[in-house]
Amino acid sequence: MKRKTISTLAITLALAIAAPAAAQDMNTLGRHLENQQWQRLQDHQNRNRTMKPSRNSRENRPSQSRQRAALPACSIDLVSSRDRRRMEAEYNRIVRASGSRKADAWAQQQGRIHARQMRQKGLCR
Repeated sequence: MKRKTISTLAITLALAIAAPAAAQDMNTLGRHLENQQWQRLQDHQNRNRTMKPSRNSRENRPSQSRQRAALPACSIDLVSSRDRRRMEAEYNRIVRASGSRKADAWAQQQGRIHARQMRQKGLCR
């Protein structure tokens, strides 16, 4: 009977020691799985946050109407100062030589030419 008591005591002692260890292992596994799940979520969110859409994708290209609306209207303000000074000097020369009617017609022609060039370069609408 003494032997049975000792073996029962040994088994009880072994279970008493092993049960918390098993519970601790389960807790460690649970924490590990939660950590993995959290890392995957973070990786997914970061990947979506930093993904750059391709340049040629259709949804990234603004429509023609939006592109045109974003451009300023063609005006004399878009002409470079060097060209503007040259055109003003020429206008004044034509006024002296041929009168203001001819100079105004020349200025309108030059305005159309410059506007067409700026539109082709994509500087104005």
